Amino acid sequence: MNRKWLLCMVLLFFVIVSAGAMVSADETWKEAFDRICGQTADASSLSPGTLSGLVKESRELEEKIRKLDIPSRKVYLFRLEKCRKFFQYILDTKK
Repeated sequence: MNRKWLLCMVLLFFVIVSAGAMVSADETWKEAFDRICGQTADASSLSPGTLSGLVKESRELEEKIRKLDIPSRKVYLFRLEKCRKFFQYILDTKK
């Protein structure tokens, strides 16, 4: 009985840890998405270097989102593309 109990506890621990890892990976890209696209309102006041960095970050994040298997993937990709294009437009007008 003790071995079965211990085995169940160990399995439960691994399930909880792996679920937590999936959630944290999921939150990581969402936090980056929110941080990047959250700066569109202030885009005109950002420096060209910052805008270039946001364009680069959005391209990198786009690759990460493409690899995800989530139902809302297309929505996030569409929104991220719009943010990236807006940053690029503001950057081009500043040059």
